[in-house]
Amino acid sequence: MAGCRRRGQSGPGTPQTMGIASDAQVLPLFRYSAGTGGWIAQAMASADAGRDGFWLIRGIASARHGHLYERSPPGLSVVRVQRLRPKPPGRGERTRSQEDSRVTRSLETQSPAVASRGSAPTGPHGPERSVAISIDLEMRWGMHDRLGLDMNAYRANLEAGRAAVPEILRILGERGLKATWAAVGALACTGWDEYFARAPAPPSYEAGELAIDARYADLDPDGTLHFLPAELGLIANSQGVDLGTHTFSHIFMLEPGITAHDVAGDLEAVRRLWTDRFGRAPVSLVFPRNQPNFLDVVAQAGIRVWRGNPLPWYYNRFASRHQDIVSRGLRFADALIPLAHTASAIDGRDCRASAFVRFDLPHALWGFHLNRLCRALDGMAPGEVFHLWFHEHNLGPALGHGIARLAEVCDLIAGRCAAGRLRSANMASFASDGCGS
Repeated sequence: MAGCRRRGQSGPGTPQTMGIASDAQVLPLFRYSAGTGGWIAQAMASADAGRDGFWLIRGIASARHGHLYERSPPGLSVVRVQRLRPKPPGRGERTRSQEDSRVTRSLETQSPAVASRGSAPTGPHGPERSVAISIDLEMRWGMHDRLGLDMNAYRANLEAGRAAVPEILRILGERGLKATWAAVGALACTGWDEYFARAPAPPSYEAGELAIDARYADLDPDGTLHFLPAELGLIANSQGVDLGTHTFSHIFMLEPGITAHDVAGDLEAVRRLWTDRFGRAPVSLVFPRNQPNFLDVVAQAGIRVWRGNPLPWYYNRFASRHQDIVSRGLRFADALIPLAHTASAIDGRDCRASAFVRFDLPHALWGFHLNRLCRALDGMAPGEVFHLWFHEHNLGPALGHGIARLAEVCDLIAGRCAAGRLRSANMASFASDGCGS
């Protein structure tokens, strides 16, 4: 990565490299040299040895964020190099949250004027440009296959995720924003006894590590990492909420070995639990690991709307748990600079995802992410939905920092809704029989 610096200059500070894993190696996705006058470079190893590489991001241009340079050193496909301007003398230090808030205010002031636009056109579901939010509530069920039997792995994030639930509800409620909470059904159980009594037969995966291990009950006896009955009750009784499902045990619908019978049994377990506990069955579904499959079975289970993947090819890569490095790099790049238009119209029962909110970005990249979201919200066509999503544990482990960033994103949405340019929606708002809230 040394070749990513401009000729004749060196970046101050200690380089910090963030990477993404492949089966054989870890390759740098971007490099940040901290300190005033530091450099940011985003790079990816060439996917084809016969090429010099390819550009992942084009056209970053913002005087507010510094001067931009392009280079293509041997062996790397450099996306962009940004030189951060030193702070002006006498400006003083700011905290990261203060800087994030300043960036948000600057993006709000840069938004196109709305006075002449008035309210958005009215369609069968209200204003035609909608923004939906879905939260994949999963706790440890969502990554049990990655964490194995180590109950301390990722624990700080999971505990922060539990504490985040009332804070997320507060932020959404204060701004009048709707959301779908797609919860793993097992979270509503009061403990392991109820879980084992209600759990369907495990899917017949070819990969044994994907199955729920009964030893979790011995390793997490009080269920701190696996059950959220009180929090789900709070969610179910909140305004503007669609309590959907993420399947009963976070089953993977594109993994070899799973059958239609497995899926039907899992969704029936959720339906019974939701009806017993909350008085209503779920109408919305988020597929675990974004693996849409068995759509006929899902519809027969009473699900009337689900979240599919964005249309660009690099988002439709969930044929298994194994994801290629090129797709991951392009998705990361698309989170900073628009590579594709990801808002889309409702397609039957499919309310496609548009953007994953990346709360963990370094401060230097958070402004790019906010700007990316703003451009997407302002560039929607009539009849389109921009669908944001995240997991509760993405807000940790520093929960205060994650909540502050969520508030920034919600402020961007709420301001546009208040101006009549967008309407807030949850997934049930687009349910095929109009049962949404």
